[in-house]
Amino acid sequence: FASRFIDTARSALAEIDSALAAGDLPQLRHLGHRTRSGALTVGATAMAGLCKQLELLPPDAPDSHGAARALVHELHAALAATAHSMHEAGLTDS
Repeated sequence: FASRFIDTARSALAEIDSALAAGDLPQLRHLGHRTRSGALTVGATAMAGLCKQLELLPPDAPDSHGAARALVHELHAALAATAHSMHEAGLTDS
């Protein structure tokens, strides 16, 4: 299950990167919500918290895109840390 979460989260982050590049804040918010659910399921609370912040970004705030960019950067780091922790605990192969 942990390996599937990591694979799914990596795919979700690729979608998040695409939405960010396109400036599609509604899609970023949707993807944040979707990714948060999986993160909560496996106990990846740091990732879940970042996803919630992404999900709650105000669509019309002047610096929402900059805030989204910073959150996405943190999400990549959180996923890397989560994958490493799961690997160290013997829950994944990679």
